[in-house]
Amino acid sequence: MIRWKNAARGGRESRRFMLDSRKLIAEFIGTAILVFVAVGTATLSFGFKLFGTSYSAGVVTTALASVWCSWLWSNAIGPFPGVT
Repeated sequence: MIRWKNAARGGRESRRFMLDSRKLIAEFIGTAILVFVAVGTATLSFGFKLFGTSYSAGVVTTALASVWCSWLWSNAIGPFPGVT
C-alpha cells in the first residue's frame, strides 16, 4: 500500500510520497515467482506436451499452478491489508 503524507508548509499543503520497502520487496518476489511458475507450467504443458496432447489439460494445469503459487505466497507473507 502506498501512502501519501500531507505536510503543511507556510499555509501550503504539500505531499510526500511514502514507500514501504518490505511491501515492495514482497510484491517483486511474489510477481517473479508467479510468472516463473505460470510460464514454466505453460511451457511444459503446451511446448513439450508433458501432460499429453490435450489442450484443456494444459489450461487446467497452468491455472492450478497459478492459484497454488498465489495461495502459497499469500500464506507465506501474511494477510493482505484491507482484505477481510
